[in-house]
Formats: sequence, structure tokens, C-alpha cells
Amino acid sequence: MSSFSNAFETSLLQWMLEGAADPLSGITEFDVHLHVGDPGEAGTSATSPATYTSYAPITVDRHAATFTNGTNAVDFVFPQATGGTNTITHASLTRTGDTAIIVKGPLTVSLAVSNTIRPQIDAGNWNLTLD
Repeated sequence: MSSFSNAFETSLLQWMLEGAADPLSGITEFDVHLHVGDPGEAGTSATSPATYTSYAPITVDRHAATFTNGTNAVDFVFPQATGGTNTITHASLTRTGDTAIIVKGPLTVSLAVSNTIRPQIDAGNWNLTLD
């Protein structure tokens, strides 16, 4: 199941109840990070990260063309592996250049990564739902 991070939940409550700054104000892009396990609500982008050689998060627009009803509407294509192996099970969103997770969740289909594989979360395969 998807969830907000503890840090983001706190900032969201402070915004709603205390009049603090909107925690998403000014964000036009997110970084998408890959994880080999659930980073948890207290985790950061460095918790259970992908470790294949040449891995780097990607930057995506905060826009309805990128996400529709909490699901990625476009393919998220990551750098091609030049070594190492991973099984990617989760992804997370952070502010661009930050490590604090805003929301994280499991992939619909795990990604097996090894040398020369270019990991890709196909459109529709990352569904962020909250309850």
C-alpha cells in the first residue's frame, strides 16, 4: 500500500491545522527513486535504494500528464544498468534534489535489473492510493 512519509504527514497537518506553509508550494517537479524494499514511512530516498551501477533517480513534472488519479500516466525510464543486479519493488517521490520522501508505494510489477537492462516503470504500473 502507498503512504505518505511521517515527515510529510506532519507538514500536511501543520499546514491544515496551524496555517503553516503549504508543503507542496512551489513544487513543479519531483524526483522518482527506486527501492529494493519498502523504505517505510520513516525512511528517506536512501532507505533500501536501488544499487545497480549507474542508478540515478529521474525527475518528472508535477502535472496531470505525468500522473492521473495517482497512477503514472507515462513511462518512467531510468538509466541503463552498467553492472550489479537488483529487484526493484518500490518507488518514492521526493522534492527535486531532496532525500525526504513525500509518498512511496509498491510497484505493480517488480523490475529485475542486471547489466545492460534499462529499468522502466511502464505507464499504469505505479498506483499511489491512500486510505
